Amino acid sequence: MKRRLFAFLSLACLSASMLEAAKGQYWTIKKAPSGEEVITFEPWFIGPIIAPSAHVVPAGYCNVEPYLNYTITYAAYDKNWDSHDLKHNVYSFNPQPGGFQFGVTDWMEFQFNTQFFWNHTQDKSATRLGDTSIGFDFQILRDQKDRWWPAIKIALKEGFPTGKFQRLNPHKLGLDGVGSGSFVTTFGLDFGRMFHCWGNHYLSTRLAFSYSIPARVHVHGYNSYGGGLGTNGFVHPGQSFNAVLGMEFNLTQNWVLACDFQNTYSAKTWFRGNPGVTKSGAPASVGAHSSDSVVMAPAIEYNWSEAIGCIGGVIFNLAGRNVGHSATVVFAVNYFGSTKRGDEKPIPYWIYPNAPLPTP
Repeated sequence: MKRRLFAFLSLACLSASMLEAAKGQYWTIKKAPSGEEVITFEPWFIGPIIAPSAHVVPAGYCNVEPYLNYTITYAAYDKNWDSHDLKHNVYSFNPQPGGFQFGVTDWMEFQFNTQFFWNHTQDKSATRLGDTSIGFDFQILRDQKDRWWPAIKIALKEGFPTGKFQRLNPHKLGLDGVGSGSFVTTFGLDFGRMFHCWGNHYLSTRLAFSYSIPARVHVHGYNSYGGGLGTNGFVHPGQSFNAVLGMEFNLTQNWVLACDFQNTYSAKTWFRGNPGVTKSGAPASVGAHSSDSVVMAPAIEYNWSEAIGCIGGVIFNLAGRNVGHSATVVFAVNYFGSTKRGDEKPIPYWIYPNAPLPTP
C-alpha cells in the first residue's frame, strides 16, 4: 500500500507541476498597417489544460489562471504496463491559487505558482502546502499569420521544496508527504501555431518538451520516497522527460473544444544510506523504479471576452508503468489584462505581420 500511495502522490505532484505551465495565449494588438483598428472575427482561446503557450506575456500585462484539481486514484500500473485495482481509493484535492504570469519585457515573462493538497484514504486525511515554482520564459521566434513558421519559446523554471516530504506521521499512510524535498530545475521548449480551417473556425496547436533535473534529497524517517523508523540517507530522484501535444478548435467565438496528449518518462530514484525498518521490523523500502505515464485530457472552454474565460476537463491515463492509475477533474479561470490603470486591453490570439506589441 505504501508503494501505491507513493505512486499516486508522485503522479499528483507531477500533474500539478505540468498544470502550472498551462498558461498563456496569443498577445498582440489587432491593427491594420495604417494604424486603424480592424474589426474582424477573432477566435478566443485560453489554452488547453496541460500544454503551455508558445507566447510570452508582454511588458505591462499579466495573466492569472488559478486551477482546481480533484484526483481519484483507483488502480496502479505494474512494471509490465498492467493495471491492478487498489484495495482502497485515494482522493486528492489540489487547488493552485498562485498561477501568475507577468511581462518583464516584450520578449520575457516571469511566472509563479504555488499549490495545496488535501489527501484522503481509509479514514485518514492530510492537508499540506505543496512545492512552489518560479520561472522565466523567453520568446525566441514569433509566428505570423501568412508565414509558415511557428512561435517558439524557451522556458526555465526552478521548483522549491516548500511541501512536507520527511518525518511523516506513520499513521497518515503517507498522505502528508506532498513535497519532493528537492530543488528541481526544468528546461522547456514550446512551439505554437494557429491554423484557419474554414469560415470562422480555427485550430490552435501546441507542442512542448521539457526536461527536469532534481537535486539529491537528505531524508529522515518516513518520507515521500518510502522509508520507515530510523531511515537516514540520501535520495537521488530520477530525471524526467515530458512531451505534450495540445489542440483547441473553436465551435463559436465563445465555445472551444480542447484536448491534450502527454507522455512522461521518469528515471529510477536511487537511495544510499540506512533505509530503516517498518513497524513490523522488516527493512523499509526507499526509492522507486523508472516509470512511464501516458495521459489524455479532453476539455471544453467558455470565453466571455478576449480577456476572460474558463476551462473544465478530465485528465486520465491511457497507459502507464510503475505509476498510479487515476482520473483528475480540472477547472480553471483565466484572466489577461493590463497591469497599469487606464491602459487599453489588447485583443489577443493572433500574431499579425508588423503588428505593434502592446507598450506599457
